[in-house]
Amino acid sequence: MDLGPMESTPSQVSTVSLLLVGSELEGLYQMKVTYDGESDIAYIAFTVIEDKGVGKTLDLVLWPNEPGINADLDKEGRLIGLEVFGARRHLPKSLLAKARQLG
Repeated sequence: MDLGPMESTPSQVSTVSLLLVGSELEGLYQMKVTYDGESDIAYIAFTVIEDKGVGKTLDLVLWPNEPGINADLDKEGRLIGLEVFGARRHLPKSLLAKARQLG
């Protein structure tokens, strides 16, 4: 199941606040998170996906013998979202609880 880049309005998607400290991005940033409990896949969008869409998807293998993470990049190579397989095992329960539930 492709949870793909989220192109929803803010009222349709749960937001999670992330405090970034000690970087040029310091401050409050809103992420959009969706989660499909049946397939155990979460998608974390760091920005609204523009009409240009995803430029490239990288398949990252972080854990031996397990599905990893798909990293979506825009046309300029900036990270715009992460699709996490095995989300219950690899993401905090509190993040999944705040995510918009699919399925």
